[in-house]
Amino acid sequence: MSQLITGEKTPQQMKDMRECGKMLATIYDELKKSVTAGMSELDANDFVAKRIKDFGAEATYLTDEVKFPGVICISTNEQLVHSFPTEYVFEKGDVVSFDLVIGYRGMKTDSAFTMVVDEEPKGAKKHLLHATEQSLYAGIDAITGDGTRVGDISAGVEAVLKKAKLGIIRELVGHGVGLSMHMEPEIPNYGRRG
Repeated sequence: MSQLITGEKTPQQMKDMRECGKMLATIYDELKKSVTAGMSELDANDFVAKRIKDFGAEATYLTDEVKFPGVICISTNEQLVHSFPTEYVFEKGDVVSFDLVIGYRGMKTDSAFTMVVDEEPKGAKKHLLHATEQSLYAGIDAITGDGTRVGDISAGVEAVLKKAKLGIIRELVGHGVGLSMHMEPEIPNYGRRG
């Protein structure tokens, strides 16, 4: 994949995206501390909705081109990604992924994280969380400035996942953000350098 990473934004747009990203990171930090066995996915959704409102941001999943029935996607255990929040009550040891897009001053940021409820990850859960985090860092480390190609990032991610013997869902990709929650470039979790 030889696609160049492009999509320049104005200095003000970059400033607004940074602010939006800080809000999203703060919400995630608070959510990680709040999620516990006995809490439902809907409780987590309500917590996030309140924090988005407190920041004066917008819940993009409710306002953009796709209308979700919640402000955050919550995928528990075998659910892959982009699941709607339900009445399911978290149990100790559940593997839960949260995916949130928020908007601020017209700019969007999108991020996801995975955690284990009320226990330190061990065994396969620890392996999954560690390897996927390392694959993220490998992709980030592949960004060397102007001229970085999508294939460089994708190959870095893939190498870590293959070494960890984890599968890759080829239909799902990372992506750019900014004026919309899904922008170019698409960044697969597999690819060739260059």
